[in-house]
Amino acid sequence: MNEIDKINTEVTKYEFSDMQALAEDIKGFEYVLIWKTDKVQFLYTSDVDNLDNFTELRAFNNDSELHVVNNGGKICGRIRKDGSGEPERYYDENQLLWGNVKRSEGGYTTLASDRGIKLNVPINADEGKDKNAYLKIRSYLKNDRFEFYDFRIAGIGVVNEKGVEDNA
Repeated sequence: MNEIDKINTEVTKYEFSDMQALAEDIKGFEYVLIWKTDKVQFLYTSDVDNLDNFTELRAFNNDSELHVVNNGGKICGRIRKDGSGEPERYYDENQLLWGNVKRSEGGYTTLASDRGIKLNVPINADEGKDKNAYLKIRSYLKNDRFEFYDFRIAGIGVVNEKGVEDNA
């Protein structure tokens, strides 16, 4: 089990101006998870071709995240950056993604499950029946209590058959 630690973190409101500016802003991060009305995309930010029909996105790297929500054309969001700002308690956990590693090509790995679920994730991983990908989730605690009030995606990686995490 992970321990609860403290980290300096800063949250600022994201000032949305237009879609082209948002597309440029997400390029300041390494990865982006985009929920659209018809699909979910998990990409390197350099591979984003459009943001049409997005309902939510999380652009992230190890120390920060841009979280933006599109609620019927009203777009708002926040940027959370660790390493500066006020000290807060946080808790890290790894959440497994559906499926096992099937193949890697062009910087992306396909995860697939027996139930037919497939997801391409922006990591390189060797094929393995017992290999899974995970998202590192950092949850922030409210008033030093074990009550989460915000979270961000802080990384992505692979757990191999020995249970050792490979940072991707």
